[in-house]
Amino acid sequence: MSKVEVGKIVNTRGLRGEVKIYPYLDEIEVFNEFEYLLVDNKEYKIKGIKFFKNMVFVTFFGVDSVEAAESLKNQLAEVYVKDLPELSDGEFYIKDILGMEVVKDNGEKLGIIKNVLRTGSNDVYEVERDGKKPMYLPAIKDVIINTDLDSNRMTVHIIPGLDEI
Repeated sequence: MSKVEVGKIVNTRGLRGEVKIYPYLDEIEVFNEFEYLLVDNKEYKIKGIKFFKNMVFVTFFGVDSVEAAESLKNQLAEVYVKDLPELSDGEFYIKDILGMEVVKDNGEKLGIIKNVLRTGSNDVYEVERDGKKPMYLPAIKDVIINTDLDSNRMTVHIIPGLDEI
């Protein structure tokens, strides 16, 4: 079954097995919809969830001590793709654009999206280019013209100075 990363366990909190997760989702409240998280390919049933300062704090059934929680530290938190909530029109998951072709608004091919950097104010798409340094495109409406999931193509407008970064 296909899985997708929804965050990374970055620390523990308290003595009763709570873990602190850095979320990879824009709307962290989506964690409320998950019954399980997969950590190192093992299902952990969620006992409780709290949100604080854009972080997610989770307790799992069977993880009842700081020692047990420590064993999960620095691991990725995943869910099955089938468990992701449906998105509105125009929205997409990061997994949907990784590997997507990027073209300029004049039709010139730029490269392929290799990574999405979460900066806080807006995401930044890392575009791998043949024989050149990667280009970093801010995910803002002045740059991203169209994202077509069906054709796996993103059309962008390169604003002055952007290709020099």
